[in-house]
Amino acid sequence: MRKIFSLVAALILVCSSAFADVKTPRGFDGKVYQASMALYGTLPAGAEIETDDGVIKNDHDVTHFLCTVTAFKKVAGGYELIGAGHCTAEGNPEDLPKGLVYSVSDNVGTEKTPVKLLKAEVIEPNEDGVEYQDYAVYYMKTDAKIPVIELGDESDVAVGDATVDVNFSLGEKMTKQMTRGSVASVIAPAGSAVHGMMLVQQFDSHGASGSAIVSEKTHRIIGLVIGGYDGTTTPTIAVPISHIRADVSKAEAAS
Repeated sequence: MRKIFSLVAALILVCSSAFADVKTPRGFDGKVYQASMALYGTLPAGAEIETDDGVIKNDHDVTHFLCTVTAFKKVAGGYELIGAGHCTAEGNPEDLPKGLVYSVSDNVGTEKTPVKLLKAEVIEPNEDGVEYQDYAVYYMKTDAKIPVIELGDESDVAVGDATVDVNFSLGEKMTKQMTRGSVASVIAPAGSAVHGMMLVQQFDSHGASGSAIVSEKTHRIIGLVIGGYDGTTTPTIAVPISHIRADVSKAEAAS
């Protein structure tokens, strides 16, 4: 019995050493890895929260993991980050409380840096030709050197082309993770429940929303993860970057 316990202990030590030696990705994938961050929302003490029993006041700061964001532009004093609008109280008031203060971190458990939300928007598609939009733009003030992954265009890729995505699926239950995938569809036509969106074959789950789908061909962001269907193995649903680029540019100009 002692030999069995000793063997188990030895295996644990070996595995621990192996995990400690895992390196972050290099090359372009390494830049995507570094540019991707976890987004948090903090409800400050004293904020009012609407509940089924009425309005109550929060008696202390409460911080929760929300989604994934990516640095896409270097600006004066810091960087602009892009993510999903439904991960903000401004874009998703039905599910998130008013008054959230946002911050980001390089990984789960690392130091958080405050960010300012510049704009968040969620627009549902309709029969009049309005395309789905779901995005948020933040300003991160920092002296740190962070790679940026520029916005691209989904028209530069084809079904089957390789992609890479770094996200925080399941948030604090797991850790920062990289997933390789491929473009799985053209833009879905009218009549589809995902009209105006594209599908990408990759691994992700709750917490990956807002993460950048990056083309391995163009090295640019071609879409943002928006959602998927729980309990299925269907591809990830993404909003094409061309559908939101103009509004993202307006948010930048307004800042």
